[in-house]
Amino acid sequence: KGVQHNALLFFVPPRFIQMPTSVVALREGQSTTFECQVVGTPEIHITWYLDGNEVTDQAKYSISFVDGLATLKVTQARVSDSGIYVCEAHNDLILDMYLKSQSPICVANCLFYTLYTSEPARIIEKAKSLKVTERDPVTLECTVAGTPELRIRWYKDGKQLLPSRYYTMSFENNVASFRIEPVSKEDSGTYSFKVENDFGSSTCEAVLTVLGLYCHLANFEVSLECEISGTPPFDVTWYKDRRQIRSSKKYKVTAKNYHTSVRILNVEAADVGEYQCKAQNDVGSDTCFCTVKLKEPPKFLTKINSMTVVVGEPVELQARVEGSQPISVQWLKDKEEVIRESENTKITFMENIATLQLVRTETSNAGKYICQIRNDAGSRECMATLTILGW
Repeated sequence: KGVQHNALLFFVPPRFIQMPTSVVALREGQSTTFECQVVGTPEIHITWYLDGNEVTDQAKYSISFVDGLATLKVTQARVSDSGIYVCEAHNDLILDMYLKSQSPICVANCLFYTLYTSEPARIIEKAKSLKVTERDPVTLECTVAGTPELRIRWYKDGKQLLPSRYYTMSFENNVASFRIEPVSKEDSGTYSFKVENDFGSSTCEAVLTVLGLYCHLANFEVSLECEISGTPPFDVTWYKDRRQIRSSKKYKVTAKNYHTSVRILNVEAADVGEYQCKAQNDVGSDTCFCTVKLKEPPKFLTKINSMTVVVGEPVELQARVEGSQPISVQWLKDKEEVIRESENTKITFMENIATLQLVRTETSNAGKYICQIRNDAGSRECMATLTILGW
């Protein structure tokens, strides 16, 4: 009789016994290798994927599978190499689809820092030096790159700038913006920009020049000056309150190259008003304005009075002032100590009335009090003595 022999075959699905590093962080240009140890019935086939797409670029990636060790080497990593790497192992199709469906998948998360590549902060497009007209808005911009988080700072003449009523700062789509509105002559200077992250920093500078009218009072004369840009020759005309002015005993008008000015001689109250400079050439014109005001020094209409009170009673020292605004007020005690607001001390300046209030007097409050007032045209002060009587 014939003998029937049956062969018993054992099929072992592939299984990973060594997983790759879950997270890898690299700087651009560095290399790394992922390794997976696989066991199972030969012949095992290995496929690597990046974000669901099969890895096939042999110039960028080196793939091998020797003695159960699956290897993927990424050379000179770039931002585009960031993502989730998947190693898939499967046997030859020698069994039914059920067994094939048991093939496991090994996942390696490779986050290269930028998505997150460790790229030092750098400036792609630097801020440009600008010349602008007084009272206009101006914006300085820098385009940057680098690994988040990027930290942005702006400086003027070495001093850090912060958002304010006139300064607006933004950082969107890797563009850092600094806006001044409106600009004044005081805004002229060297502006510095700095971007940094945990891996490096970069800086650049731009010079802002504010052109236009300005005036100053010296020896009872006012000089209004204007810088012009464009293609010469220029036809320059000056106006006061919309009426043209020319060189005379009252005015000295000059225009040379890109500079023009008008000097107002023997300044008086009638010279107060709006001055206009109009420059034009063959292709266009531009106009700027300046208001001339006579600054009035501050003065006291009523001064603070000396007082005597019993300890514990409230005290109010008050003075009424006038003069060109803005007027600043400062209080001092015994000529040296600057008085500041506290729980017991209230200081106000409203409707030209300067007030210092002591809610509850103490013997230490006794002394000489000085009220100082100041504006751009000068300063004044007055003094009173506060006497405190004990119990």
